[in-house]
Amino acid sequence: EARLRKEAEDAARREENLVAARAITLVEDASLPNAVVAKIRDLEPLRGQRVRVSGWAHRLRRQGRQMLFLVLRDGTGFLQCLLSERLCQTVEALQLNTEASVTITGQLTALSEQGGHTAPGGHELLADHWCLVANAPAGGADSLLNAESDVDVQLDNRHMLLRGENQSRLVRLTSLAMKAFRD
Repeated sequence: EARLRKEAEDAARREENLVAARAITLVEDASLPNAVVAKIRDLEPLRGQRVRVSGWAHRLRRQGRQMLFLVLRDGTGFLQCLLSERLCQTVEALQLNTEASVTITGQLTALSEQGGHTAPGGHELLADHWCLVANAPAGGADSLLNAESDVDVQLDNRHMLLRGENQSRLVRLTSLAMKAFRD
């Protein structure tokens, strides 16, 4: 009975959050300088500038209601993005799933190594605007492929498995070895 009551309270709170989130609309600030469109591998020289990056949500980490860390993947690398305040309170942000396609615009800042902060590439994108291009099904690749998944399931979903860091490294290493043999 207590569990059912808690589930009902959670569902009501979730619905209340969605109603509040529907009232929030994001509009890109025209007073900000134009963003440089770039791939993740080409971002290091653009530190300190406003950039626009498109890719897939690789990992999501919510820090309360005011902060969302999103690791973005575009096929050339990984980039940590910080969505704060209104940006992470929209309906799209609340329903965002891994493997969703997004475009994020913001200031690219270098992380200091003294504070113990780490991010792929040594920099992160402090978002001032973002848009969801297309959401992915709930659960993403983790619901299909995990430690207990059968080999047949992994092979049937190989295209999803190769998006992970370890499997993609193995494919790159195999490619380099094959190129070395051919050379």
